[in-house]
Amino acid sequence: MGDFPGYTVLPTHLSTWDQNSPAFLARPLGGLSLAGASIAWPAADLAIYVPYTIALHYPIRRPFWANGSSAASNVDIGIYSLGGAAVYRMGPTAQSGASAIQYGAASDFVLNPGSYYFAMSCSGTTNAMFGAAAFVTEPGRLMGLLQQAAAATLPAAMTGAAWASTGYPLFGFTRTTTGY
Repeated sequence: MGDFPGYTVLPTHLSTWDQNSPAFLARPLGGLSLAGASIAWPAADLAIYVPYTIALHYPIRRPFWANGSSAASNVDIGIYSLGGAAVYRMGPTAQSGASAIQYGAASDFVLNPGSYYFAMSCSGTTNAMFGAAAFVTEPGRLMGLLQQAAAATLPAAMTGAAWASTGYPLFGFTRTTTGY
């Protein structure tokens, strides 16, 4: 048998709360912990960009997010290159199910190894997502978070601005069509 690695097990989910997110890994530098709760989205139609790095080709079948205690907004999820070009966009989807994981429409997309921004926008602000509320301006900037106003539907090219918000949502992608 050769030296080349054999089987590699791909994780079922990629999320903003896993070890491939530099933002997640940097949170102790800002003195932040993940105390998950229903959080208000910082501003209506705001897009949040979270840095993410992946070492293997990953088949994306469904996006997912964690709804907060109210599910009355539209959500859009995407992936952007570091240069700001959209490489995947789900399209606006109505939230359904308070305090529940929700999956977007099935797709067939392969994410190549590299560094990206995972993106999420939300049209409402009241308890819209599950996440960590303590991610304020300075720690958020340290973590590499960006934001963009007026992005209810994620744009073809992101125009990321310095992080000036609060909150760190749980969202990501799964390699299965069922979501688990």
